[in-house]
Amino acid sequence: MEKDRSTKMIAIVALIVAIFGLSLGFAAFSKNLDITSAATVKGDESRFSVKFSTNEENTSSGSVTPTLNPDKTDGFTASNADLADTTVSNLKATFTNGKGEQKATYTFYIRNDGELDAYLKKVSFAQEKPQCSTSASENKADETLVTSACEDVSVKITVDDQSYTSTNNQITDASLPKSQNKKVTVELDYNDTHPIDGDFDVTFGSITLTYSSSDK
Repeated sequence: MEKDRSTKMIAIVALIVAIFGLSLGFAAFSKNLDITSAATVKGDESRFSVKFSTNEENTSSGSVTPTLNPDKTDGFTASNADLADTTVSNLKATFTNGKGEQKATYTFYIRNDGELDAYLKKVSFAQEKPQCSTSASENKADETLVTSACEDVSVKITVDDQSYTSTNNQITDASLPKSQNKKVTVELDYNDTHPIDGDFDVTFGSITLTYSSSDK
């Protein structure tokens, strides 16, 4: 009887050890299966639409006629500018030395036709200051006089009553809500301080307005 009981106890212990060993065997094997997910959402560029306009009502292309001040000065003229969706070109004035200050002002609009508000982030001037050179015409100015007279010519852009030049282009509160527009003026100015004995040419370089859908 005692021998049978001992035999049973040994069998039970052996069974427990076997089960424990089996558990250890299963615990020793494991494997992780990882799933990494990602997605790309492409923005609809048509929802963000900021364009030039010749008027306040809608976005349209056409010509922009400058205002001359004074409007009656011999030889002082300015060409009409060409306006398209994202460009305004051919802003050009012909000033006359010895007639006092002259200014040509071009007025147009920037309109937000998109579904998102827009924010003016940067006003970039391609040139820090006007570049002047003697004219190719027969009546070309003396190069030494051109250097001084070049200081008399300047360009300034104003967007919604905030003015920018190449040396002062810090932006504050320049939002453009959807379905609204902002008036823009570009002024070509000649203060006629230095005398000049002939013609010279001036280039201002491009002015770039950068708008973003984020105010950050």
